[in-house]
Amino acid sequence: MKKVKLLVPTSEWDNLVTKYPPDDSRFVSQNAFTANTKNIETDTDGTIRKIKGGTQFATIPTVAKDQYEAVFSDGARHLLIVEDGNLRYTSGTSAFTLVTSGYSTAGNFEFATTQDRVYFGNGINPTQVYDRTTSYGGVGYSAPQTKVAGAQVPGSALTAALSGSGNPTAVGPHTYKVTFLYYDSEESNGGPTSNLVTVTGAGEQVDLTSIPTGGY
Repeated sequence: MKKVKLLVPTSEWDNLVTKYPPDDSRFVSQNAFTANTKNIETDTDGTIRKIKGGTQFATIPTVAKDQYEAVFSDGARHLLIVEDGNLRYTSGTSAFTLVTSGYSTAGNFEFATTQDRVYFGNGINPTQVYDRTTSYGGVGYSAPQTKVAGAQVPGSALTAALSGSGNPTAVGPHTYKVTFLYYDSEESNGGPTSNLVTVTGAGEQVDLTSIPTGGY
């Protein structure tokens, strides 16, 4: 955008004193635009361009209290927002998808990305992890999803009982615990111990029921 030279009447402006030095450039400087100038940008040669538009996001039920942009190793970007205790995300479309609800509305969340997962907490609810992986241990699920961070321990005991012959168990007393596997590499501590069963003869088998499930 080239400048336009204006002739100022000398009778009114002869004694004008200004802090700005003469500018012999042919182009308008970036700081010469008014405070309300919008949607343009300039480069070093004075060219003016319209700023590219962005995505117009859909309306959410209430005003977002927290937001965080997560950038993953495959280049995907998820904008996370928390509104009225609900965690929602968008991957660049106009829609926000609900991931998890029921968080406290009293605190603000802080977020951090590591190992392609987002860890977040508000000091009230248990610290959470947001995960995009679609399969762990050969079991698929709909991503993204959240869970309590860390390797959570099973909360209930399984049940052991003697049955007839089949898959023989070694003679002697037996108890059992379950562990959960996370991220195909992290194992939790054992959960509550099962009841005691004693194998007294060769060929007896121990059957396990009420096995708790969890982890990934």
